[in-house]
Amino acid sequence: KKQGMARVPRRKTHPTLERDEVGETNGDEDGPEQEMQPLVSSRRNNTQSAMPENGKEATTKTAVISVQGMTCSSCTSNVEKVLRRMPGVHAASVSLLGEVAEVVFEPEQVDESELVQTVEDAGFDAELKSVRRKASLYAGTTTAKFRVEGMTCSSCVSNLERVLNGVRGVEKATVALTTEEAEVEYDPDTLDEHDILQVIEDAGFEGKLLKGGSASMVCLKIEGMTCSSCSSAVENALQKVPGVQSVSVNLLSGSAEIFFESDKTGPRSLLQAVDDVGFEASLSEDEDDANAFRREKESEHWWNLFLLSASFTVPLMFVSMIMPSIPGMRNLLKEQFDGFPIQEIFKWTLATPVQFVIGWRFYVGAYKALKNKSANMDVLVALGTSASYFYSVISILHHHFAGHHASGKFEATDFFETSAMLITFILLGKYLECRAKGQTSEAITKLMQLAPTTATLLMTDEDGRVLSEELIEAKLVQQGDLLKVLPGAKVPTDGDVIYGKSLVDESMITGESIPVQKIPGDHVIG
Repeated sequence: KKQGMARVPRRKTHPTLERDEVGETNGDEDGPEQEMQPLVSSRRNNTQSAMPENGKEATTKTAVISVQGMTCSSCTSNVEKVLRRMPGVHAASVSLLGEVAEVVFEPEQVDESELVQTVEDAGFDAELKSVRRKASLYAGTTTAKFRVEGMTCSSCVSNLERVLNGVRGVEKATVALTTEEAEVEYDPDTLDEHDILQVIEDAGFEGKLLKGGSASMVCLKIEGMTCSSCSSAVENALQKVPGVQSVSVNLLSGSAEIFFESDKTGPRSLLQAVDDVGFEASLSEDEDDANAFRREKESEHWWNLFLLSASFTVPLMFVSMIMPSIPGMRNLLKEQFDGFPIQEIFKWTLATPVQFVIGWRFYVGAYKALKNKSANMDVLVALGTSASYFYSVISILHHHFAGHHASGKFEATDFFETSAMLITFILLGKYLECRAKGQTSEAITKLMQLAPTTATLLMTDEDGRVLSEELIEAKLVQQGDLLKVLPGAKVPTDGDVIYGKSLVDESMITGESIPVQKIPGDHVIG
C-alpha cells in the first residue's frame, strides 16, 4: 500500500500566473501493490490557473460555446474530455446548469468552428456565442462570490449573466438559480466588488457579497466575553494577524466575522489568535441554520402577501361573479352613488390595493428589467394586469361621462377581478416555488455533509521533512498545508497530488462509476 502527501498550493500574486507550488513527500510500500488515494492540495480559495507551458499568452483566445443536450455531470465530463484532446486547446470548462463551455485555445492551431464541430461530434448541439482575444484563465483576474435574491426562473439567470458579462472588466460570470449565488471573475484594476453589487441591484435583484477576490469570510463563535473590553481585546488580536482585512466582533451574540486573505492566513491562525488572548473560539455552525432561516422567512413573506391579496380578491370575486346571480342583488348592485354604479365602485376599490400596493414589486422588477433591455416574468405580470385594470378604469369613466350610467342603456365592461386574480395566483406560485427551492437547497446541503469532516495535517521542517501529523477538522485546512490521505479514505479538499498513486472515486462529481487513476501532478476534488 502506498501513502501519499500533498501540499496545499499558495496563491501567486504576480500578474502572470505560474504553476502552484508543491511540496515533497515520502512514503513506504510493502506487499503487493494496492494503490491508495493520494494526498491532495486544497484549492478552496485559490483563484488562479496554470500558465501554458509554451507561454503564448498573447496569442490565446477564449471561446464561449452554448452546449445543448447535456443531462448530467457525465455529459459535461465527456465534452471537456473531447475538447481538451484537441491540439492547441489549453483548458476547457463546461457548466451543466449554464449549458456553456469555455475553451482556451491557440487560434494558430485550431479555430472556433472546429471546436463547435468537436462538441457536435460528441453528440450535443453546439453554437458559438462569443470569442475573447485574451484568455481569462491567464490574466491577472480575481473571483468574487455573491448571494443573489429575487431570481425566479432560468430567464432571470440568463439576464443577470448577460448583464454581468457585459460590464467592462468582467471576464466571466456564472449564476446558479438553485443556490442563489453568482460567481464573477473580474479585473480588480477596472472594478471592485461594490461595483458588481451595484450592477446586480440595477438588474433588479438583491445582492450580498459572500467572498471577494482573494478575501474569504469566516464566522467564529467566541465564549467568555463579558464586556466591551473583552470584545475590543479579541478584535485587536484578530486585526494583528497578517492577512486579516476587517474584523467585526458582536458582544451580545458572542461571535466574530472576519474577512481575510486566504493566501496569507486561515481559520487555524484566527482561532489561535483568539485563544492567545484567553478566550475559547470555534468555527460557527450557524451558516446553514441562517440559510434555512432565510429561506423560511422568504416563504413566510410570500405566504403573507398571498393571504393579503386573497383578502381583497375573494370579496371582489364574490361581488363580480356570485352576487349578480342572487335574486334581488342585481338591482342593488346597479344602484348609483355620485353617478357611478355601486358594483363598479366596490370592485374598483378592492382591485386598486392589489394592483398598486401588493403588486408594486412587479412594476419595480419590470422597470429594472426593461432598463437593461430584457424582459422577465415581472414585465409579463405588470403588462397583463395593467391592461385589465386600466381598461376597466377607462370603461367606467367613459360610460360615466357619456351619461350611459344615468340612462341605463349601457353597462360598463370591467375586468378588475381578472387583474386581482392574476396577481393573487402568481403570489401563490411564488410561495410554492420558494418552498420547492428550499427543499432542493436542503437536499444539496445534506449532500455536502457527506464530505469528510477531518483531515490529516503533516508538520514539516524547512527541508520538507515530516516532523509530526495532526488530525484536524476539514474546515481548518488552509492553503499551503500538506495533507495525508490514508487507504480507503476520502479526499478532504481540492488539491494536487504530490506523492503516491491510486484510483479515486469521483462518481459524486462526474457521475462516472469507474474510479479514476491519480498520479503525482494530477488534480483531485474533495
